[in-house]
Amino acid sequence: MNLLKHTYHFLGGVYFAMILIASVTLFVIAGTFLESSSQSHLYAAAYTYDSPLFALLLWGFFINILFAATRRWPFRWKHAPFLITHLGLLMVLGGVLLKHYFGHQGTMLLTEGSGSHVIRLANTFAINVQKRGEKVSTSHPLKRNFSGRYDPLIARRDDGLVLQLAEITPHVSEHLATWAKGPVAVIDGLRPMPMVDVIDQEELTLAGRARFGSEDAPVWDLFALRTDHTEAVQKQVKKLARKTPALAIIENSDHDVSLFAVGPYGDVWTQHIGKGGPESLIAYDDGFSGYAVKAELPFDTTPAHRASREQVIANKIKSQLEKARDEGVALATPLEIFKRACEKAQVDFPDMLTTYLVRWNATGSWLYPESTPLPAELHTVFANMTWEDIDPHVATGCQWALVLFDKVGEALESDDAPLEVLRKARWPLLASLERENSMIDPEGKNPSVILELLTQQMLASAAMLPAQDSRLAPPQQHAAMLSVLMRAYGIHMSTIANDDSAPSDPLVLETRVMPVHEVLSPSNKIEDNKPRVVLHAAKDTVGKAMALAYDRSGTGLKWPVLHGEYLLRFQPDVIDIPYHVRLRQARQINYANSNQAYSYESDLVVTEMKSGMTRETTISMNNVYETWDGYRFYLSSISPSDESTAKKIVVVVNRDPAKYWLTYPGAVVLTCGIVWLFCRRKKNDDE
Repeated sequence: MNLLKHTYHFLGGVYFAMILIASVTLFVIAGTFLESSSQSHLYAAAYTYDSPLFALLLWGFFINILFAATRRWPFRWKHAPFLITHLGLLMVLGGVLLKHYFGHQGTMLLTEGSGSHVIRLANTFAINVQKRGEKVSTSHPLKRNFSGRYDPLIARRDDGLVLQLAEITPHVSEHLATWAKGPVAVIDGLRPMPMVDVIDQEELTLAGRARFGSEDAPVWDLFALRTDHTEAVQKQVKKLARKTPALAIIENSDHDVSLFAVGPYGDVWTQHIGKGGPESLIAYDDGFSGYAVKAELPFDTTPAHRASREQVIANKIKSQLEKARDEGVALATPLEIFKRACEKAQVDFPDMLTTYLVRWNATGSWLYPESTPLPAELHTVFANMTWEDIDPHVATGCQWALVLFDKVGEALESDDAPLEVLRKARWPLLASLERENSMIDPEGKNPSVILELLTQQMLASAAMLPAQDSRLAPPQQHAAMLSVLMRAYGIHMSTIANDDSAPSDPLVLETRVMPVHEVLSPSNKIEDNKPRVVLHAAKDTVGKAMALAYDRSGTGLKWPVLHGEYLLRFQPDVIDIPYHVRLRQARQINYANSNQAYSYESDLVVTEMKSGMTRETTISMNNVYETWDGYRFYLSSISPSDESTAKKIVVVVNRDPAKYWLTYPGAVVLTCGIVWLFCRRKKNDDE
């Protein structure tokens, strides 16, 4: 009995109060030090203000004040000021404790014209579950037990779904794996292809071959490569694809993926996907069957035969020539030269032009190589070719261009930096070439621009070059000279095949998307960490383990589980509030005659869901809307600044459940008690 009495007096005494004050002081010092050293409020709060020990200190103050007051029993009138003061303290502390356990602060994202009654609680963990066929999802928070660890059982739902926490990792990095998935590259419908590491300019290893489209479609060479020398590898693939179309899946060390394709006619296509994922995804069955990314390659899958494709081009050329003839449009100079040669040889001009372009394109060279044999009909055409009816300098320019490309052409076509090749060759017109290239291709990513400008430059400067007699040139040299002139006019198989037309049946490839996580060392700045949970989802006799990275915004992808019956997402907890908030308009107020922001405002319509009462209000940086039951609405941010786009705002919602009926009245009672104590003591001193 004496022990209980001593304990009671100690808990209500000044020594216990001093211990509590000293402890809180140490907590404040520790919190200040931790936050300044880690630059993280969450890290400091986890060990101080939000810790169970700090809540225990608050309860200690409550007990100390309560016992200090009850020690005066039996109460007398002279104790009234003392008791009122302590009652005020208990009311204030009670309000603090109620806010600690039942208050919350979250955010609400609103778009102009839309509304919501759901807030997202920052720095909380929950599993969002959506069942197939249901539009409304459910949030199941991760709960801590008394030891501070998370309970293994997350949820046991009425529909039979059981969610259990198997593991939680403080920090991971996440990226969406598309075409490259770890050790393999995957195209839907094909066997996974092993990724091959390419360190330098080593020979590329073929990962497989496939036929896309009909049985008569061309066979594609497939490469699955991992390297940081993406451009060099693309160049090697292009070389290997001179006779066979090729598709390469290339991943670098940052998990950026590039698709690089060379079509049946030398057309080059590429697509880049950063590790953050593609701009758009295909959601199968609203995501319940997973997600995929699609690549649409601009290569016809029909007609399949090369001969059919060539016939399409021939028909297009004939159509264009007939239209030009009917409208009286003059042909470009290289086409006019070739047409006259065809007339002399008495062969069909469109057919011969198509044959020439196809054979030229098959060589993979910028100009038609003089060493490439000509079929009999083309040999006859070029044997009848003359250059006398045009500017005499044109033939000279074409001949000297052949000399230049014979010297450095191979280096120009095989190097990613043709300007450097010309610089080493001491090309006299390099400065002019660089200026023109910078206007057409500022980023310098298209080497063919340099080759075309160089070809045009040779023709433009032909008047300053020694003349050569083109009449002595053999047919194969005439074929090469004509390719120079055609390049100067931008005429090539690829330009004719792709000009103003899209593939009638493009090659479409798909692959499933999956998240990939890499465990990292956690930072003391908790705000920068991305936690990950490993869950076990089970229903009836079916179970599945899956890993989910934390989605801090709560707006990302949900991932299917249990054969697509549910979608899951690891995100902050969300709760409903008794108010529906709709954003009518958000605006930025600028200073007069300036684009500098003076203030930000948002017009809200706030409806109390229980009573249906509606109130219109405007919140801004310095104007907070507050309800009678302790909800406060702050304007946090507005985006974007473009007036033509619907604006979005982030509203911070704070709730203090006991503020109006406990905390504020307690402060009034405390003030009255202190004033009464002061007046009573002054009266006693006067007496």
